[in-house]
Amino acid sequence: VAPTPMAEAVRMEASPLLVSAKRLNELDAKTVDERTPPLRFRLASGLLVMAGAVVAATYGIRSGSVTMNPTDSLMSEQATPVMKVAVSNKYSQATGKHPGKGYGNRFFEYGALVEPNRPTKLQALFHDDRLSKTDSIKSARWHITQLSNIQESGAQVERHAVEDDEVTVIFKHPGSYHVKLEAHSEMGLRVQHDTVLTSMYVRRELRSLDDDDLEDFMEGMMTIYTTLTEDGQRQYGPDFRSSIHFTEMHLDYAGDRECDHMHDGMGFITQHLALSSEFESALQAVNPTLSLSYWDYTIDRALVDNNEIGNIFESEILGHKFFGSANDTDAAPTMRNSRWAYLAVPMNASAKTHNAYGYLRAPWNMNRSPFVTRSQTVCGVKSWGSWPSCQTHYDVTFSDAYDSWYNYVWAASYTPHGPVHTLIGGYTNCEVGLEAVGNYAGIDNASIADMEYDVVTFVKGAWRSYLTEAPTCTMDTSQNDCTMVCADDPTTNVEFRSRAISYLSGQIGSWVEQIDEEKQGNFVNAVLCKTAYVSGDQLEAGSPSDPSFWSIHPTVDRLLQYKHIANPFNNEDWGNPGHNVTTTYCTTSGGSCEGHKSDDVVPFRIKVMVDGNYTSALVTNEELYWVAHPNTYQLSYIYDTFEWDHCDDQGWVFTTEPTDETTYTITSPFTVNATYGDVPLEADDDASSQPEITSNTPSGPAVAP
Repeated sequence: VAPTPMAEAVRMEASPLLVSAKRLNELDAKTVDERTPPLRFRLASGLLVMAGAVVAATYGIRSGSVTMNPTDSLMSEQATPVMKVAVSNKYSQATGKHPGKGYGNRFFEYGALVEPNRPTKLQALFHDDRLSKTDSIKSARWHITQLSNIQESGAQVERHAVEDDEVTVIFKHPGSYHVKLEAHSEMGLRVQHDTVLTSMYVRRELRSLDDDDLEDFMEGMMTIYTTLTEDGQRQYGPDFRSSIHFTEMHLDYAGDRECDHMHDGMGFITQHLALSSEFESALQAVNPTLSLSYWDYTIDRALVDNNEIGNIFESEILGHKFFGSANDTDAAPTMRNSRWAYLAVPMNASAKTHNAYGYLRAPWNMNRSPFVTRSQTVCGVKSWGSWPSCQTHYDVTFSDAYDSWYNYVWAASYTPHGPVHTLIGGYTNCEVGLEAVGNYAGIDNASIADMEYDVVTFVKGAWRSYLTEAPTCTMDTSQNDCTMVCADDPTTNVEFRSRAISYLSGQIGSWVEQIDEEKQGNFVNAVLCKTAYVSGDQLEAGSPSDPSFWSIHPTVDRLLQYKHIANPFNNEDWGNPGHNVTTTYCTTSGGSCEGHKSDDVVPFRIKVMVDGNYTSALVTNEELYWVAHPNTYQLSYIYDTFEWDHCDDQGWVFTTEPTDETTYTITSPFTVNATYGDVPLEADDDASSQPEITSNTPSGPAVAP
């Protein structure tokens, strides 16, 4: 079903979770009089007089025979609350940091975010440390009610009565939760406090996961890679997808002959954001505690720059603990360590897109190996210095050259990102042949090296230009005998040879046209049709076959979120912002560029807030841009932090505070209700004291589920 285009007003609306807070504030204002206890108390006993004196001294309230109106004093906007609820889990307890620093309280209040299905400690604390020095919490009653993203089974409601100041809760779903606390202190203070907590998944950097979570993450991925979709959906539910599904989808869209619908165009970021979201949903079907982790690969470049590791292939991410390494001495190097050793590439010769041997690989990839392949070089060239650095990420974020969405999206897919795929995947089985034909043509070593590295683009480009055709090879066909087929014989067809020379000149250098005419035919034949190019899986259209794929793209999403916050675009149009200029939507199409225009529907389902519930939906590129924008956010996850300490050490300082934080800072939507003595409060199930739960609060953009 085609989604309804997002209205302009959606861009300007507050986040759904903030809308929820406003709604609860309205409800609270309506019920405050019903929840406020009698206004006049006499503190008769000496102990209660002492307790009242302590609080009065702290908060400026007269003690003795007191007339006390909580609405006028402790509940006023200017007054300091008596209580607060501290939130923590194993990560914040270990680091002392809450997740989401830098979002500027746009759609959750910093320090008030909890994570679905992760044990969370809620602690009742005095807001003022001076009071905590003279009094302490003796007991507490907690009432927790889910407000949004309510499942068919109903809202999560929990009640806990503890002889302590803390309780451990597992919030089962993302969404908003109302927490009502009634606390009793040792000195007789009795406080009712209300707040809203936001439950969202947190995407963390791979190396920051503790051992248990890393094991769960890897095992969740392994389940996706070893279970068919049909079997997985029977066991884990409808959100499950196998790795074959993701590889085949990415392959079909990126390996289309007329247009790469996912790369080399304006849809690159949004297409992969949605693909990552659908994979994350499959992970959460297997294990609901999981979220997709990201790989900040600028850390590895900094380690190289600081001489802490010799090259990026010594990174622990490409080692036994994470995604494994490959032996680069083979014709098709295969991962031989870690749990991913000898991971197989799916074979399906009847699939829409496949390679010559029937594997779910790009048609231009002659790789015969049944296993996921990686090479540390591109036809022998070690271009390791192109690995993205702190500077490349800093430049794309803060340079004025990228102050429009159009310029940014065209830059983000290349230097800050692309080399990771290139260097992990690589090309092999081509170094000897290309050096030989280069020497035959009489070109210098530098030009030979350029030609070898440009294999990354000109091999697939020749197929898309109809200069070559993909062959069909049986498993009896040796690797070197399975090559692309020229559309005509370049040694005899002058027109075809001229067209091929012109193409290669644009791809690898004008020196191609200077090759002796009698050698040009053999040169074209050798370069395009007699070399069995073997691409590593990470570098081609079937890249999801390599499990390291999944932590690369969230890094791009995180950087874009940070860009929105720290240095917003001056122009966010889905097109070239210049005057009287043409918008280029993609580079690999005759003009349709399907997948790269603003109203093209992204083929992957993303969890987005629709009518108060996170729904698996199809959205357009532009709709996804806005629901993933921190100012109009509708997704179910955040990133742990916007900090690049390793970059700060190199002089590329990423500010951690958003420039417009005060614009989005919100206060708690609830007021504080404090009383002294034994005045009874209403029952927990009193309707007047509970926030209203509705199916359409909060609401999101109009999208098609």
